[in-house]
Amino acid sequence: QGHPLYLRYLIDLVNSGLTKKELSDFPLIDGTIRNYYDLLWSQLKNDEAAVNLLAIVARLRWGIPISFFSEILNKSEQAILISTHSRIKHLLLNENETTVYHSSFSDFLVEKTQLLEKSIQLRLFEFCEKNQKSQYGLLNLIYHGLKIENDDKSHVILLCNQSWVDKCVLQGVEPDTLQIDIHKTLEAATLLGDLAETVRILLLSQRINFRYSVLFAQSASLTAGALISIGKQEEVLQHVVRYGQLIIPPQESFKIVLHLSNEEANQEALNLTRTTEMFIEDKFENLLSGDGIPYDEFMNFFSLYSQLFMLKTRLGDESAYKKFVNFQLYWSEVISSNAKNKEYSDAFKNEMVANSQATAMCLL
Repeated sequence: QGHPLYLRYLIDLVNSGLTKKELSDFPLIDGTIRNYYDLLWSQLKNDEAAVNLLAIVARLRWGIPISFFSEILNKSEQAILISTHSRIKHLLLNENETTVYHSSFSDFLVEKTQLLEKSIQLRLFEFCEKNQKSQYGLLNLIYHGLKIENDDKSHVILLCNQSWVDKCVLQGVEPDTLQIDIHKTLEAATLLGDLAETVRILLLSQRINFRYSVLFAQSASLTAGALISIGKQEEVLQHVVRYGQLIIPPQESFKIVLHLSNEEANQEALNLTRTTEMFIEDKFENLLSGDGIPYDEFMNFFSLYSQLFMLKTRLGDESAYKKFVNFQLYWSEVISSNAKNKEYSDAFKNEMVANSQATAMCLL
């Protein structure tokens, strides 16, 4: 009983060497995961080193290797890092990185260590400012600077400029992340009441928005192809997906998926198929909400689904082909039930079969 996350934490505790006696003493948790977090906190709060480490980890924008994380710590914290890490590693997604297993626990830790917010964000900002040659330091310079509570943001606002943006682009920053940071800087400049800086950041924001939302969006497929050609497959999705939404036609997305597959970048290809699937589903649901589906439009969507599921099968998604068969059977039954006569129904279903067979011959 209880929350599934609780089971995951228990499994990690057992794997880390928890004895049967210690496990039997561990109380059962029912209800929300918050109850388990409260229990964890009651055990952690007296461990000053663990609390301090987790407070820093929870405020990192994303997970980083423990070896790099150690560079953020002072000498006394580094001296006890190994022993402290051993006491909290069951709370991490990967013991070699700082990512907390679940974002809800990160939020919980930030809440419980709120008194440390300013000092930790100041430390992280200073680290980023001094280490802009590292990807984390450069990309999160503005993020941590703006997080410092009750502090003059004028210095941070000055750091948000075209030079910083260009360096971030070279480091493969996600467009959404960059635009969010610039927008937050614009808010800070406005609250500060500095008209000149507000106008400067506003112009910077408009340039970057035009770059990504117009120029790059119009040539997203070409950009993706170029990135794949130079071995930067992991950056492809940044240019064809914006705020979680596909910004290119599904057919263009399928070409990129094939290109990624040919370069053996299967994980990136699968990630793109999932985003493409959501796009197709949204469009198809909008079509279904009408009074009927024209034949041509239905076959267009059926063809897209055929290509999507065949590509996912090619990439190793074992459930994809079964899902497509079920999709095909469902619509065959719908057509049989609603067609004006058997001849029309058979012709429609034969067209579906021919389409899926042709797709399979091309992609599998």
